[in-house]
Amino acid sequence: MHMELKDLPPGMRAQALRQLAKQEHEIRERKMRLLMKEKAERRRFESRGEYEFYYGTILPDIRAGKIRECTEHPAFPLFDSAEYCGIKLGAIRYTADFRLDYADGTVEIVEIKSRFVRKQQRDYPLRRRIFIERYAKPNGWKFKEIITDEKKSDIEAWKEGSG
Repeated sequence: MHMELKDLPPGMRAQALRQLAKQEHEIRERKMRLLMKEKAERRRFESRGEYEFYYGTILPDIRAGKIRECTEHPAFPLFDSAEYCGIKLGAIRYTADFRLDYADGTVEIVEIKSRFVRKQQRDYPLRRRIFIERYAKPNGWKFKEIITDEKKSDIEAWKEGSG
C-alpha cells in the first residue's frame, strides 16, 4: 500500500513534515561541513600541483610506511636580518613545499613550482642555490624540483577555490 503525506491525519502529517525538515536540515549541514573541510584542506596547499603531489605521492607513501614524516612548508633561514652602512638588510629564508623523512633515514626536500611562478620569483634560483649549498649538500639531503604547467589563471582559480 502506497501512502502519501496528504493521506495522514493532520497531527501525524505535521510530525512527518517536522521529521522531513529535520532530515533535510541535517543533510544540508553535513554537506556544508564537508565543503568547509574540503576548502580548509585545499587552503593548506598553495597550488593544485602541491595538492596533487601530496595526495597522489606523499599520502600513499605515508600509508605504505615508506615516509615516516612529512613537513609542509618548512622554512630555512639563509641570512639573518642585519644592518650595513646604515642600510637595513632583511632576513632571507628559503621555504620549500615539503620535507619528507623516509623510513630508511633519507631526507628529501620537494619544491613544486609552476613555470609562471618561477618566472615571477626572479630570486628563486639564487635562494634555491644557497639552500642547497647550506642545507641539502652538507646534510646529504635529496632535493626534488617539480615544474608544472599551471598558468596564472589556474593559480588564481585554485586560490579562489574554483580550480
